Amino acid sequence: MLSERDQIFCEKCASGLMAYEAYLEAGFKCTSNESAQAAASRKMKEPGIKEEIRKIRERLCDENCLTLQEKRLRLAEIARGKALFSGEGFLFEVPPSHSERMKAIDLDNKMTGDYAPEKRDVSVQGIFFEDLFEDGQGGHTISEGSELLEGKTERPALEAGASILD
Repeated sequence: MLSERDQIFCEKCASGLMAYEAYLEAGFKCTSNESAQAAASRKMKEPGIKEEIRKIRERLCDENCLTLQEKRLRLAEIARGKALFSGEGFLFEVPPSHSERMKAIDLDNKMTGDYAPEKRDVSVQGIFFEDLFEDGQGGHTISEGSELLEGKTERPALEAGASILD
């Protein structure tokens, strides 16, 4: 069971306050910010403190975050042209624009993985990048390599049985 100060410390940390600030606000006494930082660091390593901060953050997320279903329902409302937006103390209906509706459909597709992976042609023409930096022993200089890349000259044919990596 955590003390009252420890509980306050955990709540302050979970809400986003720096650990040393949470330590001081929880009522722990320190002579300097440096000693508060050291003490807060030690406090953060305690298993009970870690677990309590995790629980508080989880609870805050559960209370304040949208679930996947809530997000998808909201996107469906926008995609169908039904969206309520709040204004000063009242609600009024503003239909989303065509681009907003399309964006909602796009986001929903991404969330559900409806897009198939794209296939791309990655064939290479010309010379290999490594050929640009050969040591000069029958290799190309950088300027010759650039001419090959631009298609101004042809690549020498490989001898029978030789590989590209030779």
